[in-house]
This record gives sequence, C-alpha cells and structure tokens, in this order.
Amino acid sequence: MPNTSSPLPVTPWEEFFLEDDFENYPANFITRIRCRGLLTESLLRSALHQNLKQHPLFDSIIAKNGRQLVWKKCLQEQLPVSSETSSAELDIPLPLKKEPFKDRLWRMHLVQFHDSKQQQYTDLIVDIHHSLCDGLGALQFLSEMALCIDEIHSRGKIQSSDNAAHPRTDNSSNPQEKWAALSRRGKFRQNWREVIGTIPYHYKSVLASLRMMFSKVDPLVPVNAIRDLLHKPKCHLGYCRLSFDVNQSSRLRRLARMKGSTLNSLIACQIFKSISDWKLKQGHPSRNNIRILMPFNERKISDRQLPACNRVSISPFTKNQKQIEDQETLLASLNNDIRLVKRKRLGLNFHRVLFLWKKITGSLKGIANTRRVGATCMFTNLGNIQALLSLPYEHPGLRCGPILIEDIEPVAPIRIGTSMAMILYYFSGETRIGIHYDSSLLSQDEAADFVNFFRTGIEALID
Repeated sequence: MPNTSSPLPVTPWEEFFLEDDFENYPANFITRIRCRGLLTESLLRSALHQNLKQHPLFDSIIAKNGRQLVWKKCLQEQLPVSSETSSAELDIPLPLKKEPFKDRLWRMHLVQFHDSKQQQYTDLIVDIHHSLCDGLGALQFLSEMALCIDEIHSRGKIQSSDNAAHPRTDNSSNPQEKWAALSRRGKFRQNWREVIGTIPYHYKSVLASLRMMFSKVDPLVPVNAIRDLLHKPKCHLGYCRLSFDVNQSSRLRRLARMKGSTLNSLIACQIFKSISDWKLKQGHPSRNNIRILMPFNERKISDRQLPACNRVSISPFTKNQKQIEDQETLLASLNNDIRLVKRKRLGLNFHRVLFLWKKITGSLKGIANTRRVGATCMFTNLGNIQALLSLPYEHPGLRCGPILIEDIEPVAPIRIGTSMAMILYYFSGETRIGIHYDSSLLSQDEAADFVNFFRTGIEALID
C-alpha cells in the first residue's frame, strides 16, 4: 500500500483541466456559502486541518516526476485561507487562476458583514480548480468540513494557530488508506457483460464524439473570433440565479413525472428551446447546431468512502433547429439519450479518448485548445444539496455550530466559446438554477434579457 509520501499519478482528466486553463478562463469553480452568524477564521482553519486528513488531494500540489505529472503532499503548513470585514454584502468575485506547481489548488475567503437590520453574516467563498475535484467532490469536502466545524464548536476546542490547530496525524483516520484509495479515482472498471452489452450502443457515442469534434455549434450570440476572447479580461462575474419556491418546485416535478421524464431532462429541453427561440427573437437564428454538455456522476456504492476527487464523465447533446422545433419530440429524444448514457455509461468514452490521445501524442494540449465553439451551454445537475451536507435543518437553513447556513450558490466554470454554464440544484425547499454567463461574450442587458426569457418559459410550464 502506498504511503502519503509516494507520488500519485495525475489522471488524463485532471491533466486535461491543467491544459484547458487560461488567465481569463481559469478552470475553477466557485461556491459561496452564506451563513447567519459569525464564522471565525480560527474555527475554519481548525476544521480544515482535521478535514484534510480525509481528503488528501486538498493537501497536495502537482509536481513533475520525470515526464509524468504527479500529486504530492504539500509541505507548506499555511493554508490558503483569508478573511476580511466589509460594511456590506460583496458580489461573488471572479475566479483566479491557480499555480498548480506551487500552491494547493483551492482557496477560501471569509467575508464578515452586517445587513440593514444589523444581523451578523459571514460569506464563505470557496474557489477550487477542476483538476482537484468535481462539483460533487467539492460538496463532499465542504460537507465534512461543516461537520468538523459543528463538532469542534460543540467541544469548545478552537485553536488560533495554523500549526497548533490540529496535529498532522489523526488516530480517527488512516491517511495511507485514503491516499491509496485515490489511485482508483480515474479507473472505471466494467465487467465483460457490461462491455459486450454496450457494443451495439457505442456507435451513438462515437458519432456524438465526431459531431463534437467536427460539427459547427452556435454560441448564444454571434462571435467573430473565439481565440480573441482569451486575451479579453473580465471586469465582473456574469452570474445570476433563478429560484422557484416550494409550490413551483413541486409542480415542476409533478409535470416531469406526468410526462414520464425527469426534472433534469425537462430543464435541459427548456434550455434548448429558450436558446433557439431567443436567438430568433434577437434576429440571429441558429444556422448550425446547439449543443449542451452534461456531466454524469460515475460514483458507485463502493466509492462512498472515496475522498473528494474527480469521478465524473461528460457527454455532448447536440440538436439542430428541426429537432428543437417540437418540444414534446425534443423531450422524448433527450429522455432516451440521457437514459442510454446513464445505463450504458457511454460518457466514459470521453475518458478513453483522453487516455488514447495522451498515449499517442504525449500531450493533451491539442484536445484542450480550441479555436471554435465547442458547446453553447454546460448544464450540471447537483441534486439535493441539503441532503449532501448532512446537517440538521433549522428554518430557514442548516445548523452548523455557531452559524446557520442560509444559502449556497455553486458557480460552474466557463470555458472559452461556451456562452454559459448552468447548475440545477435543490436547497431549502426551492429548485434553483445558477447561471454563469461569459461576460466577454454577452452584455449585462443581453444576459438579463435571456434569463428573463428562460424564466418565462419555465413559468409557462408550471402554469
């Protein structure tokens, strides 16, 4: 069994995001956690020191071992945590490009402020590189960190020093076992029955991959040169969120069941329809395809104890204008496509493509760099975040030691040429859709107009 001092090879998926990482398009995702009450930096650091033993990649950096990239334990004791006091609520900041060969691939920032009623609030802003973990892995890490905060607070044992907060060894967990478990994070084993059973379906997956590589895809608004966007810095994070209350959420799910579908497929269908209709309304109808990329969770029951890491696949769903026209036909098509990808695990072909590309060319730069639009939109379904956090409910949020978690806002990363990234999730009885749009592609007025158009379409479904 490897010990924690042994390097852990970087997987092709992790290396892909190292290559697809630019100053103005960092491969990071942000989560803002709004807490009522005061969360101190010392309490946060104490919880982090305890939690890092359960999630070794968060305590690692990337290094070169000959020609191979590896994870190795970070020797720097100081954690990337900072805090400030503000006179008012601050906007979600832009993600910052990480230095994977120098620092840990995450950062946390505490912002303490009072609202108009002088109620104390703390915003915890978490910035994580996609090479480190996926969205579910991040929630796994944050959930266990919240449990550590709750436990430490209840014990009343809070240290203020980074070095003294917690020893580097912990009898309650075995760091070597956690480190060894991570060796399977990039391996997706299938038995012979699964492999043979999926052969008739692989042609669809291969066809989708070829379409992804060669077919033309329209962005939300026309763009002249994709590569020029790389050098265009953003002045603000293009982010907004749609929230549907308990009653609306219930009706949306009921509608999905009545149609023999899921909320995920229903919203994906509405995204296709809204993009197509809005482009027509703006006077620049789609001449090519519209494509949505969807990640799929590849965790099995045996992966429940796997530390936070990347354990997802990704699949493209490409539709032309004729396929989008009839919403019922589009929904039925999406239902079939998504079920097929999930049951036959066809999304794993993306991992196989990365492996073969790396094996043949020795680098993933060619597949990461792009001069065209790869997708119109990224759409992720995180499910019930409240259940993932494993904390007791206390209206209107979750109780975590000295704080009440009232709100969570996950912000997906934007890739060059992709107009927006959406995250569907459920929290505090509400169905929410976080929308991160490329502020270098869309103006605030254009984004606001599309979001209102999209909301109107969903509300029409509810009514």
